[in-house]
Amino acid sequence: MNVRILSYNILLGATRRLEPLSNLIASTQADIIGLVEATNPHIVEELAKRLHMDFRITGCGTRPREWHIAVLSRYPILHTHVHTHPETLVRKHMLEVCIEVPTIGPLTVFVVHLTADFTHGNRGNRLRRRETETILSIMHAKQGTPHLLMGDFNTIAPGDKLLASRLLAHLVQVNKQYYDRLGLSYPSYLRKRGILATLRRLSMRTITAIMLSSSLSKKVLDLISPSFAKGGIDLLKHAGYVDSFRCIHPRALGFTCFAAAPSGRIDYIFASPEMAPLLTNCDIVLSGNGTYAEQASDHIPVMADFTI
Repeated sequence: MNVRILSYNILLGATRRLEPLSNLIASTQADIIGLVEATNPHIVEELAKRLHMDFRITGCGTRPREWHIAVLSRYPILHTHVHTHPETLVRKHMLEVCIEVPTIGPLTVFVVHLTADFTHGNRGNRLRRRETETILSIMHAKQGTPHLLMGDFNTIAPGDKLLASRLLAHLVQVNKQYYDRLGLSYPSYLRKRGILATLRRLSMRTITAIMLSSSLSKKVLDLISPSFAKGGIDLLKHAGYVDSFRCIHPRALGFTCFAAAPSGRIDYIFASPEMAPLLTNCDIVLSGNGTYAEQASDHIPVMADFTI
């Protein structure tokens, strides 16, 4: 029997992207789905209805950036626990869902969303590392039982690349049409008129242009950028958790963000020591049912198969 897991950051609730999102997810035929940035419970409920799945969500968001997490499952959900640690989990919630999976019994799924905070250098790295320590302490109770950890870690794994030059080039090129297509509000600093707003935009574009002006500067940028996106992936590995994608693809890039300009791998499915031997495949989902990943979100979903 094969159990398919999907981890997906759907970008600020996906309020205006239900059709491409449901098309892409349906194409994967996933059995258990972890959704990050599930801020709109109506979208989660509709997805579950279309996919014939049960669901659980951490709460009902009232603002786009009021982060929430959801799990959808084809199998019976036994119980749910929302872990809230505002002192360490910057985005507040960690969702724990126990699911009755045929032939394996109770499987616990944890879904998380770690802080980004890339512009603050080591401060962001320390925050993500502290979040990972909290996550490990929560999962300690499940040691010796089958469980998975998935979500958006906003972290580059040790040894992985981050193509910051590609990321910056994409950010410079995005326009109002890009935001409209994803159902997002065009950033206020880009909408503002006046001398100061214009100067700010010009200075940002000038600095970026200088950084991308030569192949050497781009190489240097790509070389140093992973140091600004560290976290606690090493802590998870030391605790025995297996990075599903890297286990199957030791050298593939597997970039998951941005979908329109893949620059780094920050979305993961980690298998506990009990689940790792059952892992048979893991990959990113670039398209499905006529929908491309960049039409559904700014992230590319990660999919893993476990044969039980």
